[in-house]
Amino acid sequence: MPNNEPADEKKIIAIGGGKGGIGKSIIACNIGVALAQLGKKVVLIDADLGGANLHLCLGIKHPAVTLNDFIQHEKRIQDILLPTELENLKLIGGASGLITLANPSFGQKQRLIHAFQRLKADYLIIDLGAGTHNNVVDFFISADLGLVVMGLDPTSIENAYGFLKNCIFRKLIRDFSGVPEVQELILQSTQPRSPQQVLTIEELFRLIEQAKPNFITSARQSLNSFQPKLIMNMLQTEEQLKVGEKFKWVVQKYLDLKILLIGYLYQDERVSHSIRSMRPFMLSDGNHRCNTCIENIARNIIRH
Repeated sequence: MPNNEPADEKKIIAIGGGKGGIGKSIIACNIGVALAQLGKKVVLIDADLGGANLHLCLGIKHPAVTLNDFIQHEKRIQDILLPTELENLKLIGGASGLITLANPSFGQKQRLIHAFQRLKADYLIIDLGAGTHNNVVDFFISADLGLVVMGLDPTSIENAYGFLKNCIFRKLIRDFSGVPEVQELILQSTQPRSPQQVLTIEELFRLIEQAKPNFITSARQSLNSFQPKLIMNMLQTEEQLKVGEKFKWVVQKYLDLKILLIGYLYQDERVSHSIRSMRPFMLSDGNHRCNTCIENIARNIIRH
């Protein structure tokens, strides 16, 4: 029998990818449904602070409460949970109407993250906005599990790579906030035409080892603690999974990062129909290919 009791330590999952229009919201929504169907207590959180739309994936046209109500100190975080079709799946709608939050301060982001951690659930799934801005990256690197969604087109692949690269540099900069010399070296390594500009993370580590040898172990530990996973979307054939294998090779070569493919989703009319009908395809009747793909991802998440 499924266990409906919340885990002692919840897992926070962030879903990003850099590029808009690659299906992050529909994937986040259906993973949430799949985990709920497996007996887990789940909260979906729309953290696209510039253009929230996760509520539409669940058929909620006008959320009664959103993150706005929490941010403006009007309500507690548990008071803005919206019910869904599944008893153990709740939604926190995004704050797209609050223009000042489109680029929140670090303190605001920390307040949000701490509030999320107080929610009673097995899994919190945070649907991030597009781009590589700090407000997106900070949520991603603060999560227990980061999922990068990537399509097959060159811009999606390039954006996924750039997103991971920005996450690594942002994490290193934050982890070395108390060591200004190392922090400055990392910042300089990202600047075009800088003498310290690097093409690979290994080149950056060599610079750190030369300048501050006592901190190279900490730098490598910081990188090793970052273990995002990859989801490929809009595949037409299984053969196209080779694109993901090549992407993983490039990421390991240049970013010194091993990224695991945790699942994939085929291009399917049922997915498009679910978007138009504003109802998760995981709630549709029948055992369709897209359902199986999401179920596999959900089970892989539980295993990790």
